[in-house]
Amino acid sequence: LQYIFLSEASLVGSIPTQIESLSSLVYLTLAVNYLRGPFPSVIGRLANLQVLSLFTNRLTGLIPSEIGALSDLTELGLSNNRITGSIPSEVGMMKNLSDLDLSQNSLKGAIPEEVTMLSNLKDMKFDDNMLTGTIPTGIGPLANLERLALSQNRLTGSIPSEVGALSNLVELNLFGNAIAGSIPAEIGYISKLEKLQLHRNALTGRIPLEVGLLSSTLMIFMLYENLLTGEIPSVFGMLTGLEEMYIYSNPVGGSIPSEIGNLSNLLWLDVHSNLLTQSIPSEIGRLSSLQSLHLMDNLFTSSIPPEIGLLTNLKDLRMNFNFLLVGSIPEALCTLEGVKIEVDIENVACSCCNGWVTVTLVVQLDASPEDLMWRLVRSSDGTTVATGGIVSPYNSPSDEVIETFLLHEDENYAFTITDLGSDGLCCEYGLGYYRFYLGSEKQDDLVLVCGDGDFGPSATHNFRPVEDFLTACATGTMDPPIPPPANQNATCTLCFGGDYPPQPHAIYDLSHQINETCAEVYEILNAIQEPAEEELCEVIQATAYLTCNCPLAPPYPENPTCSICPHEAFPPNPKPVCEDVNTIVAILFDVEECHAAQQELADYGASCGCNMTTTSQ
Repeated sequence: LQYIFLSEASLVGSIPTQIESLSSLVYLTLAVNYLRGPFPSVIGRLANLQVLSLFTNRLTGLIPSEIGALSDLTELGLSNNRITGSIPSEVGMMKNLSDLDLSQNSLKGAIPEEVTMLSNLKDMKFDDNMLTGTIPTGIGPLANLERLALSQNRLTGSIPSEVGALSNLVELNLFGNAIAGSIPAEIGYISKLEKLQLHRNALTGRIPLEVGLLSSTLMIFMLYENLLTGEIPSVFGMLTGLEEMYIYSNPVGGSIPSEIGNLSNLLWLDVHSNLLTQSIPSEIGRLSSLQSLHLMDNLFTSSIPPEIGLLTNLKDLRMNFNFLLVGSIPEALCTLEGVKIEVDIENVACSCCNGWVTVTLVVQLDASPEDLMWRLVRSSDGTTVATGGIVSPYNSPSDEVIETFLLHEDENYAFTITDLGSDGLCCEYGLGYYRFYLGSEKQDDLVLVCGDGDFGPSATHNFRPVEDFLTACATGTMDPPIPPPANQNATCTLCFGGDYPPQPHAIYDLSHQINETCAEVYEILNAIQEPAEEELCEVIQATAYLTCNCPLAPPYPENPTCSICPHEAFPPNPKPVCEDVNTIVAILFDVEECHAAQQELADYGASCGCNMTTTSQ
């Protein structure tokens, strides 16, 4: 036997150790099944193996060092499992390896220097793990490398200049780490680079001019949420192949260079929340393909250039929170079908911008603010308008948080506030509260939402930013959260796959993992990149309405079961109800992720009639 192709075959159990007897095996593909247990070390004895594909299972344990004996292996796919431990240095012995995918596991430790010996490697994907340390400086000799994905780990240090030697690199994904230092100029020498994702790090300094050398190849450029300074280089006008550019949430200053008008293929330009000044260049009107332009929350002055009316493909224009910007929105934009325009209507004339109003959120924190997070969602389409405490937890006890938003008076909005400690903003940590006011100031006669601190794990308020003010809030009486409307007894088998009642192996949690025992609960915790600590367990149970009585550390009971989904017995009732599902979704998912999760579960035979927003419909 040389070939085994059993992907998506609903396989359960573990990989038998007897597989070592298949000494002639060349292809072993068992991906997208329900296989569990440790990665069997005996696979290292299959000397003729060329392709090993085990991704999207529930394999646990370590990657055995014996894997280094597979000298003929060209593809190793172990992504989306529950594998722990470190990447063994023996990986560097597989000289023929071209595709190495260990993403979406719980791997820790440093990236071994031995991976730099894999001279035939084309794809190196270690993203979505818990890797620490730095990017190996010896990566430069990997001349065949086309994709390097190290995002969503805990890497530190700087981007090594040696990446400039990766002449065949097409994608460089380093986002979501703690990488600091400046962007090396050598990145401009990666002549085939199409996608550069460095966002959500701690990068400092200026954007190197050498990026302009990627003139005909670079299509996606993401630098947002760093600490970059300086100005947007005029050489960006040379990036004629660019389709998406995101540089928002950096203290980048200066002006937008007029050369930006050369980017005729640009679809998305987002530079909001910087320190950009001076006027918006008229050349921006030459971006004939542009669909989304986000310039809000800067320091632009002067008038809006009339040339912006030439952007006939525009769908989303946001210029609000530029309080020195004046002028008018060209009528040509108002005639575009489905266009969304947000400006400061106090300063900018806009015939199609009526209905946008300023709303202010005030949150009085208690003495334990790090547990608090909130989300404001537009009810009509589930779009998240704003969040707080989710990405950057509050850490200043008893402070008053003030946020200002631009909302539309014809839209309904849902505000969900959550305390991971399940005690709201009150009691032993002091008394806090939260308010929404119409306008940019706190006025007791303009209250839209009023909530006290005693809301337990979470509360949701539905409101419209119109003159329907609360009168009791000023005297200290708080309105209760508005419950989700419609069918409170609706059930949603979001957590089940296959027939009902489901088999034990067909129980799903919202992380798309399968669990039965307490030990597996902690494997799930590892899979979402956190240790199995008491505080974390409490957080997960509080935010997701979980019911789990598993001990927090070994030894576990001999035959325990612990359902991540909120049922109390097996076979479980078809729970949770829509209200609970939507509460979980509101906390754990963006809208896009939510729909993807729903579809993925549907593919496994699950069914769900819940409206996947913060309230059930």
